[in-house]
Amino acid sequence: MKEFFEKLPITTILIAYFFICGGLYLIGYWSTFKLDITSFISLTDIPKSFVLPFVLANGYYIINIILNFVTTRHYKDKPEEQETETEKTPRPRWKRILSRVFSLDSLIMLTFLVGFILFDKYSLSPLYWVIFGFLLANLLMFKLTDFQPFKRLLPSSSLRLYISNMLIFLPVACFVIGKGLSLRVYSNDDIMIYDDRLMTLEDNKQPSDTLKFVGFIGDKVVVSSLDNKKIVFVNQASKDEIILRKK
Repeated sequence: MKEFFEKLPITTILIAYFFICGGLYLIGYWSTFKLDITSFISLTDIPKSFVLPFVLANGYYIINIILNFVTTRHYKDKPEEQETETEKTPRPRWKRILSRVFSLDSLIMLTFLVGFILFDKYSLSPLYWVIFGFLLANLLMFKLTDFQPFKRLLPSSSLRLYISNMLIFLPVACFVIGKGLSLRVYSNDDIMIYDDRLMTLEDNKQPSDTLKFVGFIGDKVVVSSLDNKKIVFVNQASKDEIILRKK
């Protein structure tokens, strides 16, 4: 297995990584509408979905590097004598208990548990996915960064943080961003109305006939009724123009 990965070209690994992250974004977005998009999606749609989460993840990495630099510098500026005295003095029992309660492992399990309990009630809230998704991604990322075998493999803390950021935070961010954006459309909080010229000429058009723009899949425009009960796939080639107006 090790020889297999050593012979695998780096370009193949990167392309597979881009497709996995882009696929997670598409799954997060379209699963909200319970659509199977495998028959409509094109290969170019997958890596394009990777761009926004990639920018976000790298911005988040830069913030972490700055915070890490400031924290490291703060501890380095402390006198060595104070550090020696602190090491010799045993910590109080309550501090040892708190350190175990608020350890990374405990926080990861607690996040899973609370997220599972609140899932049924808040799963249609974008805020739920943002809070628990990014919180869990952060905890897992720092868990990997402090993992001893990973430390021995990559002694540089900055490099470990970046690799952890790419391996954990970015894939989770792809799914969470897709889910959050789709839920805003699903709940009609941020939508654009699909304006079909042939339909708008009808004077007796009912509000229930209004279609909102959901997204593009391949050469299709996906629109939905406001109650999300009717999904329509519109072929772009059959339209001279596609009109979307902000609600």
